[in-house]
Amino acid sequence: MSNTIKPELDYRVGTFREAGLTAKWTKTRRGAPFIMCKRADTGQWFIVDGDVWETMKKVGIIEGWEQHTALGHIFSIGV
Repeated sequence: MSNTIKPELDYRVGTFREAGLTAKWTKTRRGAPFIMCKRADTGQWFIVDGDVWETMKKVGIIEGWEQHTALGHIFSIGV
């Protein structure tokens, strides 16, 4: 068992890309910036909001991603 502390993850596109996701910065209609990600094998983009980000910091980027997007292909809204 190790007593090392995980380094704090940075909320940046590179963090998600290093984990294997496709990521990009975008903005809301009012101009607030946020990151959207998708897996390379799917065409669905998902917002990495505060809840998703907190889960990712606790369990890891991919595990957090899977937990929050597991039903995304069923309950999604076309734009």
